Amino acid sequence: MLVRKLLIAVCLPAVIAAMGFVAAMAQSPVGAAPQAAVKTIEITPTNPDLSVGQKLKFTAVAKDASGNPLNEKPSVWFAVPFDLAKAGEDGTVSFFAPGEVMLGAIVGGKPGFIKVMVKPASIARIDIEPLKTA
Repeated sequence: MLVRKLLIAVCLPAVIAAMGFVAAMAQSPVGAAPQAAVKTIEITPTNPDLSVGQKLKFTAVAKDASGNPLNEKPSVWFAVPFDLAKAGEDGTVSFFAPGEVMLGAIVGGKPGFIKVMVKPASIARIDIEPLKTA
């Protein structure tokens, strides 16, 4: 667990910076009119009740310095640690194991994050069979 947290703390900022740079370059065509700068990213739902085996679609809204929503879509979605969850291109996240997951999106070159807790899957049924004697 300590190794996972250390890897996240060391590697995640570099990965996010690289993804943000690539996203910004892809969204800045030559000669395009400048858009309002993305100040914050709001990811919802913010506090979902999640269990292993579930999938949930998240949304990311970019906002300018005044808090007004911008018409920009996420260029990248990600979830870390990668062994606990996987984010799809449309913001749908699949949860594989219990624990804390950091979910993020990059919009207009700026990353936004939320942390979610994933609970173990609930037990749906327990079958008890009588003990077989010789």
